Amino acid sequence: MWVTGLQKAEKIDDIINVIESIPKGARLTDEEARSYLARYFRRNLGVFFHLLQSKVKLHPMQEIILNGLFSKDNSLIVAGRGLGKSWLISIFVILYAIFHPNAKICLVANNFRRAREIFDHISKTVNSRGAFLLKQAFIDKNAGFRPEKKPDMYKWTILNGATIFALPLSNRDGLRGQRANLLIIDEALMVSKDIQENILRPFLASTAEDEVKMREEIAEIEDELIKKGEMNSSERTIFSKNKLVLMSSASFKFEYLYEIYKKNIEAIVDPKIYKEGNPSYFVARLSYETLIDSAILQKSSIEAAKISLGENDPRFRREYCAEFTDDTQGFYSFKSLHNCTLLSGDEPCVQIKGSSRSEYIIAIDPAYSSEQNRDYFAMTVHQIDLEEKNITQVHTYGRLEGGKI
Repeated sequence: MWVTGLQKAEKIDDIINVIESIPKGARLTDEEARSYLARYFRRNLGVFFHLLQSKVKLHPMQEIILNGLFSKDNSLIVAGRGLGKSWLISIFVILYAIFHPNAKICLVANNFRRAREIFDHISKTVNSRGAFLLKQAFIDKNAGFRPEKKPDMYKWTILNGATIFALPLSNRDGLRGQRANLLIIDEALMVSKDIQENILRPFLASTAEDEVKMREEIAEIEDELIKKGEMNSSERTIFSKNKLVLMSSASFKFEYLYEIYKKNIEAIVDPKIYKEGNPSYFVARLSYETLIDSAILQKSSIEAAKISLGENDPRFRREYCAEFTDDTQGFYSFKSLHNCTLLSGDEPCVQIKGSSRSEYIIAIDPAYSSEQNRDYFAMTVHQIDLEEKNITQVHTYGRLEGGKI
């Protein structure tokens, strides 16, 4: 089911009729020909990507998702396992970089390894068989336009000046001050609210100085053309806004991802929230059934999960059907555990010095056995708050095999 909501439907560039209306025998300038071709490819992303990479043909649903990502300012894709989220987002990055010269495209995930995987998907696609034209857009052997891989950043500046870079979330101070035109957060479920709102979203808060200057120059040129009657005000250049894309599996309803999901839906359909001129939104929930007729999906894995978990099990509904669920059916409530988990910066944090108001217990497992399958040495420190009458584990120490505490 597709719902437009209160958002205005995007005006489709009827480029086919525009091209067909060109008189036969008319001669186009190089600039006009490039413009028509770019507009045609933008409206036919599947055709364009197949031309760039002749060995790959996009599924119609993948093309729909790509068009949604291109069209809206804020996108949330919640997809089941096996639907190729990371691969599809790598294709989006490739196409976005080609259509947006000098753009800055930032990739982050819950860990740097995940962000690097998307970056590597891009590199493999560019260097794969059948990607002759795509490679020409990305790589210049003589000029040295190739990926840079450093411990704290993967970076690739392609021929048109667009830059793709992947960053780790571990160094929060190093993230501050970064800027991007397109920010992609993979596995957003695993990225905390604090990091998303206070560290990552500010990436999109401003426009680079060189881009501001370029937009001002274009506006001045168009002002002169309008004064001379050579251009209508409705034909002014519409500059793309900075974009945020979240990709993830489904979460529990008490987690932050579901909060984002509800807010984005409300921004689309709720007349109390929607206002013309607000950022636009695109939300998609994709069950494994979305691509059930495609070779992309490993149907045997889906059937195995149905048997082992049960088709109505909340885990199956989240992981494969992209459904947000209430809680686990385990003995311990995951929601209760989640609510007891301390967020970054909350008290109590790791204690360097004990409190005089509390008592402490040290519990030690010495692991005397020399057997290979023995447990390892472990020690925990617990704080007993006599006033609040509660106990909190404040330190854990363990000994790895052959290592030290």
